[in-house]
Amino acid sequence: MLFYGARHDSGDPFDWGERLIRHYEQNRVDPRTKTLTFSDSLNVPLAIELYRRFRDRTRLAFGIGPNLPHDLGFTPLQLVIKMVFYS
Repeated sequence: MLFYGARHDSGDPFDWGERLIRHYEQNRVDPRTKTLTFSDSLNVPLAIELYRRFRDRTRLAFGIGPNLPHDLGFTPLQLVIKMVFYS
């Protein structure tokens, strides 16, 4: 149990979910023990579609708006911050 699941970052979320489930199955990991987290440009209708597609095949989590990665109570910045390591 090294990882609990994965978060969709960009691209088609349905394709990503199918590929990730296939990856788990090919590596003898039961996808029903993993959580697929969707948050990229997510709205309620899309979350419902994703739920219907994957509900019986894996665990699901959804983040609508900026509150999934930012729940500190402050108004979040509307930009992407990526870590860069220099050596």
